[in-house]
Amino acid sequence: MKKAALALLIGLVGCAAPSPAPEDHFYRLPAADAGHCNGQLTADTLRVAAFRTDGLLHERGIVYSDSNDSVELKKHDYHLWQQAPADLVRDHLLNYLRDCQTAATVTRAADVPAEFVIAGYLGEFMQFGKAGPEYVVVTLELQLRHGAQARPLLVKTYSEREPVSDAAMPALVNAFGRALERVYERFLADARPVASERLRQE
Repeated sequence: MKKAALALLIGLVGCAAPSPAPEDHFYRLPAADAGHCNGQLTADTLRVAAFRTDGLLHERGIVYSDSNDSVELKKHDYHLWQQAPADLVRDHLLNYLRDCQTAATVTRAADVPAEFVIAGYLGEFMQFGKAGPEYVVVTLELQLRHGAQARPLLVKTYSEREPVSDAAMPALVNAFGRALERVYERFLADARPVASERLRQE
């Protein structure tokens, strides 16, 4: 009898044992393809300042909504960016500009004098889809300033929508990367003539 009771107690303890906690997964953006770059912005230094953002994009959780019409925003459990999105996108752009050889030096250092400065505001960086990721939307306002001048030479908001190939998280992350790549290409196409005109005035 005692042995039976002991066996029952051991069984109950085993059933009550907590299941392992879910594992966090962290994601970085794929390197942007610099194959479509065309020429420098400057032969001097280009600085990419810290990007601004608001609300949920201050946090690392990947934000999504069931549909474009939904007013509710959610975050994926246990699926996180390796950095807060504004920092992630700023560093992604910085590496793209370096790969493009857009300037002799491309830096994030605030104390380094630069001929041109790029600043940005990340407005949207999220997934849409109810049954799974269907597409992502990236909205990024970018500015180009000359040196320490407060008035920007260029201010423009770029928005891109990119379909997601399947429900796996890597496919979602790669879709963000493709959308950002198109934003960068459009920005450089706008920035080059503006920068060239400013340099001709010196």
